[in-house]
Amino acid sequence: MNHANSLPTGEIEFRFPRSRRTPSRARASFREQAALWKVRDEVTEAAELCVGELVANAVVHGKAPVGREVWVRCVVWQDGPLRIEVLDADEELPDRVTELPEPEAEGGRGLWLVGALADRWNAESRERAAGKRVWCEFDGACAGEGVGGSVG
Repeated sequence: MNHANSLPTGEIEFRFPRSRRTPSRARASFREQAALWKVRDEVTEAAELCVGELVANAVVHGKAPVGREVWVRCVVWQDGPLRIEVLDADEELPDRVTELPEPEAEGGRGLWLVGALADRWNAESRERAAGKRVWCEFDGACAGEGVGGSVG
């Protein structure tokens, strides 16, 4: 579905400090919002894992200045995709991981998992701010059901 010119039916943004607890807080916030939006269970489960991995990458690997936050933006379109974006102040884009890393590898499993679970994902420099946006999308998130409100 091409949603570039359509308006989302649900949109929310969360901001978190860069800390070890941030990935679990982001997953919990997403899970609560997905329930309000009536996102299908299997999409919620996959997207929640991806939220945790993308936020963990931003916290662990981001070389952002002290005090910078990690932002999580969630957007859903009626009968369309759910999009998760994680924004941080680090300029370095992650490497694309297309094969499961070897057991002794020190990293790469998180982005491999995102690639395996999401229908699409990418990373790009932010246009009007320092840092990057790493996003993933899940098709058919709400399967024609109504999209509810937002938590915040």
